[in-house]
Amino acid sequence: MGIYSCKTFLWTTSRILKVISVYSSNKRAIIATGGFQVLARQLNKSSQKLVVNCLWTLPNLSDTAAKQGNIRPVLPRLAQLLGSSKKSIVSCITGILSNLTCNNSHNKVIVCRENGIGTLTNILKAKKRRHRRTCYLHSSPLGMSAS
Repeated sequence: MGIYSCKTFLWTTSRILKVISVYSSNKRAIIATGGFQVLARQLNKSSQKLVVNCLWTLPNLSDTAAKQGNIRPVLPRLAQLLGSSKKSIVSCITGILSNLTCNNSHNKVIVCRENGIGTLTNILKAKKRRHRRTCYLHSSPLGMSAS
């Protein structure tokens, strides 16, 4: 994946990796051959379809990759992508970061340096504001539901 630029080829390859990355033995093989880093590099591509496929593959690998090391270069990009307006992308990245930072103080420090904590806090604040606004819109002044 690292040396090819054809969008269709990259997208198809990332789809295959997504499917086979659910099995433990495949996870180790993909990580051992540098697959985690290659997938992470694709997060900078302009093809949204490719980025999403890679993001849905990385959680399958992230629990095993966190134990292998050499994943630090991907953390800044993941922290940056947390600012996405797409809920599915943010949800996926929070899962990846959860796996990569679990019991790993070095990775936690990197995520903090990249403003990952600030971004996560903003996500929670925005969700709380949306929730309050929704609750307010669906309630009447007497506390009875508006129907």
